[in-house]
Order: sequence, then C-alpha cells, then structure tokens
Amino acid sequence: MSDNFRDAVIVTCMDRRLHQRPDGRNYVAEFALNKWLNAYLITRAGCILDLVHPKETGHYRSLIKDISIPASKGIKELFIIGHENCAAYPNYKLRMDEVDQHVLDVRRAREIIHSEFPKLDIYPHFAELEIGTKDIFIIKAA
Repeated sequence: MSDNFRDAVIVTCMDRRLHQRPDGRNYVAEFALNKWLNAYLITRAGCILDLVHPKETGHYRSLIKDISIPASKGIKELFIIGHENCAAYPNYKLRMDEVDQHVLDVRRAREIIHSEFPKLDIYPHFAELEIGTKDIFIIKAA
C-alpha cells in the first residue's frame, strides 16, 4: 500500500447497497479511497443503533470490542457511516425526519465512541440517497 494511505477504521451498516455491487459500485470502498484510507471495516446491521439505542447491552459491547482491536494496534482515525433507508430504523413519514434522526445518531455515536476511545479522531458521516433512487448513495460529513 502506498505511503500516502493511512490506517483507519470504518464503522458502517452491512446493507449490501453500500458495499460491492454487481455493477461494480462500492460506496464504502470509494469513500475509503477518496480519503486515502487503508481501512479496517466493521459492518453490522444497524450498527449506529447498537451504540445510540442498543436493544441489548451485548450488541453495544460487541461493537466496542470490534473497535478496540484496531485501536489497540495504534489506529488513530475512525469514520462512522450511517445511511438513509436503513432497515434497522423505523419507517418515517417524512424523508427529512429520517435524515435528521440519522445525522443526530451518527453524531451521538461519535460522542459515545470518543468516551470509550478518547485518543481516536472520529468523523461522523451519512450516506444519503440520491433523490429518486433506492440505491445510489452520496456519503457526506454529518
């Protein structure tokens, strides 16, 4: 890997629309390349909810354990990517209500992870669907 790439962790949902697609799209991989990241990838269904609104403490602890491994190896950066239309979230009547909730949650997830790993630089992001599509994402800072 080139010296220009830096090691980091990406925590995101396992939703297949974000990852390797039959047409070659892979939004999380493109994000990592655009940020020059050699990334450890932690994926799970509704991962942001496991931190912000955990249904079981075991889910929270499991995600924290997953983050602790690369953090213990000296990784200094972590990127959180939540996404619109996540099946783990409830249905929203208004799109903006959903977007607002996700952005609040990824920001809160940043605070929670920082409380566990104060030496990590943590960057919250949100993958918003392009208007009129069901699987074309634009990942932006939250």
